[in-house]
Amino acid sequence: MDGERLSRARPVAETAGRPAREMATPRIASYAQSEIDVGQLAVDEGPVRRDGTRFWETMPGVVSWLVLLAPIWLTLLNPLLGILFVTVATTYFASRLLYFGVYSLFNRRRVLRAGRRDWLADLRGLDSQEWRRYRVTLLIRAFREGNRQMLRETLDSIYASNWPKVDGRLHNVEVVFATEEGDPITPPLVGELADEFAGRLVVRQIRHPEIPGHLPGPSSAMNYAGKVLYLEALREGFPPHYQIVADFDCDTLFHAQYLPCLAYHYATDKMRHRHAYQPVVLFTTSYWHAPLHSRLAALGSSVLTLGWNRKPEIAFTGAAASLALLRSVDFWPTNSHSQDSGVEVRLGMRYGRDFKVVGLPLPLWVYPVMVVGPRRTWRERVAAYLRSYRALFRQSARWREGPLDEVVETALHRKPRLFLRKLKDGVERDTLTVLPGAGPLAATAVLLLQSHGGTGILAGLVTWVLTIILAVGSLVSLASFLLLWNTEDLMRQRVPFWRQIVELALFWAAFSVYVPIMSSGAGLKTSTAYMFGQRPRGHYDPTPK
Repeated sequence: MDGERLSRARPVAETAGRPAREMATPRIASYAQSEIDVGQLAVDEGPVRRDGTRFWETMPGVVSWLVLLAPIWLTLLNPLLGILFVTVATTYFASRLLYFGVYSLFNRRRVLRAGRRDWLADLRGLDSQEWRRYRVTLLIRAFREGNRQMLRETLDSIYASNWPKVDGRLHNVEVVFATEEGDPITPPLVGELADEFAGRLVVRQIRHPEIPGHLPGPSSAMNYAGKVLYLEALREGFPPHYQIVADFDCDTLFHAQYLPCLAYHYATDKMRHRHAYQPVVLFTTSYWHAPLHSRLAALGSSVLTLGWNRKPEIAFTGAAASLALLRSVDFWPTNSHSQDSGVEVRLGMRYGRDFKVVGLPLPLWVYPVMVVGPRRTWRERVAAYLRSYRALFRQSARWREGPLDEVVETALHRKPRLFLRKLKDGVERDTLTVLPGAGPLAATAVLLLQSHGGTGILAGLVTWVLTIILAVGSLVSLASFLLLWNTEDLMRQRVPFWRQIVELALFWAAFSVYVPIMSSGAGLKTSTAYMFGQRPRGHYDPTPK
């Protein structure tokens, strides 16, 4: 960390044009960045060998291509092995569809019950009232975001929380935007919103300066903001384990019970200093106004986070942990655009099985990728549709960056269990949605070319059986989609039933094309780029909302 560079940067804690220390709330004493040298916060990682980095960057792409081409080369080596491989791969994919589809149906009831529960009353009923000392920092990452209405809606949803207010202001809650020093769009807008919400909600920003060796983007900005928050707590003499930090995308809409639910779980969890907390993330804001490919990706991701809510991973938005816990692993990574899973793997490496992600049974809402641009003519509509398709593909490819960096990090830190898990998850992401469709066809084609008549017939029968298995898995997924559409508390909007049936038919037709491209295709693009040494450079383009 270049501490001298950081100590010379401009002030970062700004609220309504005043230094944060002047705010009326008793919570937040902040400091000019010129007084803060975050370079002093180095965390001892222990012995780490960096000389093998290039090898470990190459491995995931090589393994993914070997697996993807396995139906061909395995069948050439041994026809029965090739058939067995595609059978296992397709059955495993169908089992994943069934798992998340069925569990999303079960967890839906849990989430609905939690949304109607008065978590603040439960907090007030606890024997210990230590939760009243908690400070909650909602850290929102934003780069080149100029949508004032969207940011205002985010802040409005926070202020509408079922949480104590003192003189009309949310008590011990602040919103901190992690912005970029060179961004001409978002910082001025945040300053205006801080003025607008003054007296109701503490809103400020921490501007991330350009730091040599750091990849500019949301993860590095949050890393810097976390260190500033930690130094603020130290200077104020406030215990960092009493400060809860949760990170969000700037388009997040909050459930009114999120804050008290988070505080309740933290207060009643004996292992809270080793746990993180992840809510359900639903990509359903303005869902019916998004294009087809975006709706399919959004609903699939929503069912995913709903299905794993009892045993979640840190993903997308809303994950929370104590400031002390985040500090212990040097906060979020600075070499990747993907911040969520990166901090999870760091915590897993440091604390092993003591670390756990606790599922909060409440939803947050974010936007799917929207169509951007004029749509007056058919030509403009097609162009806007293609722009949104490319934006979704780029977003999906960017989400693969973090897991690739985690393979490297776990290898360099000699954590074989985590390394194998991250490698397996990544290869699954790169190949699993392609193999069920292309695998049996490739194996059958090889057998026919080699004139393996009897084995070719067997491969044809296996293909039909696998088609039935996939159909069952797809039907369960579509059923979970239909149920989600008809749950207004989760979708926050309703459409006629006939529109839902049309949507199911479109999904069924598009599933086998869109899903492999947007998941495996995008993931394989990134892992292949890493394989050839093409790591991301510079800022990414924010996804249109």
